[in-house]
Parts: sequence; structure tokens; C-alpha cells
Amino acid sequence: MKIDWKYAIGELLIVTVGILIAFGLNNWAQGQQEKKKAHTYLESLAADLSADLEVLNDNLAFVQQNQQTARSIIGHFHRTLPGRDSVPFKIFSELLGMPTFIPHDATYQTLKNSGDFRLVEDMELKNQIVDHYSRYNEIFMEDDRTKAFLRDHVSLFFMNETSFETMQQQADDLLEDHRLRNIVYAWFGIYKIQTQILERNIQRTEALINAVQQH
Repeated sequence: MKIDWKYAIGELLIVTVGILIAFGLNNWAQGQQEKKKAHTYLESLAADLSADLEVLNDNLAFVQQNQQTARSIIGHFHRTLPGRDSVPFKIFSELLGMPTFIPHDATYQTLKNSGDFRLVEDMELKNQIVDHYSRYNEIFMEDDRTKAFLRDHVSLFFMNETSFETMQQQADDLLEDHRLRNIVYAWFGIYKIQTQILERNIQRTEALINAVQQH
């Protein structure tokens, strides 16, 4: 039987073109699905960052308030002011608080651990995200330093040199004690450092939120 090569080649071309079209449509659909998934990730990341920003702003307000408290206490070191007998109590009650920060990083961790970071095609944005979360470490490091200060200096002074029961009667002597003064000056410096760190992280978080929302 004679083979009609023209017809056979035509049929082969039709089948080949059909396969290529189907393959192309499948790739297009997969690409659209991945773009949608990437968009969902970025929306979730923006929500996480907004939650972080709220906590960072609250922490900044707390630190700035305590810095003002420390400044007002320092004023009692150099002159006799009203309310002097309550100052030591204020030192060991109001200044001891420290804000905590636990980042909302579930989306970032999922992107990193699942391999879906590849879906973020903008390399500059990807690097900005990674850099942002790594820089949260400066907050954690300062928290550790503050905890060490509390443990090694503030707590020891309180346990060995005074008590809540006699603090008001000891006020004059305590406020003349250079060790307590050094503690307050150190607190003031700690709050100043924390303010700078929080302000940097707030600015960086705001910038990243804007970058993510533009994609």
C-alpha cells in the first residue's frame, strides 16, 4: 500500500502543534497559579509586617516614657525636689519594665523553608525581605544586654542594699549612693540606645511594607 507522505506529515504536524499548544497552555496556567500564590504570600507578609510595626511603635512609646522617667529621677540627684522620698520606689518599680518583641514571621519562615521564595521574582525585594528579618537581631541582642544589666546590677543592689518596706525612709541615703545613681544613668543610656534601635527598625519596616505592597 502506498503511503501518502504528505498526508502523514500533515497529520504529524497537527498532532505536534496540538501538543505544543497544550504544553504552552499548561505552562501559562501554572505560571498564573504561581503568580497568584506569590501575591498571596506578599499580602500575608505585609500583614505580618504591619503587626510588627504596631508592636514596635508601642515599644518605642514605652521606652521613651521610661527615658523621661529616668530623666526626672536624675533631677533629684542634684537638688532636693518635692517627692524625693518616693523616688527610690519609682526606680525599682517603673524603670524595671522592658518591652518584648516577638516578630510575626510565620509567612517569612514558610517562604524560606518551603522553597517558595523562588516565587518572589524581584531579587531586590527578596534581598530586602531577608535583610529585614535578619536585622531584628539587633533588638534581641539589646534585650539580652538589658536582661544581663538587670540580673547583674539592679537586682543585686535591690536585694543587698534596700527593701520596699524601708525604701521611703532610706530615700536620702539611697539617692546619695553612687551605685544607685550609676544604675539610673545606665538605665537612661539603655533607653536611649533602645530608642535608636526601635526607630531604625520602624523605618525599615515601613519601607519594606511599601515595597511589598507595590508588587
